[in-house]
Amino acid sequence: MRKLMNKIDRFCYAHPRFGIPNLMLIIVIGNAAVWLLTKMDTTGQIASLLCGSAQGILHGHLWQPEFLRKSALMRILQTSC
Repeated sequence: MRKLMNKIDRFCYAHPRFGIPNLMLIIVIGNAAVWLLTKMDTTGQIASLLCGSAQGILHGHLWQPEFLRKSALMRILQTSC
């Protein structure tokens, strides 16, 4: 493990500009925006879209929120029209 950490440290020292500037600021602003949207949503539709489903997790869709699935998008489009 120590060898790996030394290699990572050498890489970071050799490439100081290799990264995303203000990454933590972007993450914090994104989290705050999602939190604000879920607090303003009275129907709970945004929170339900961000949650995963148990069936999806059992099928290996661990990192795919429900809003990325086609059926969820179709359901939203049908209710909004």
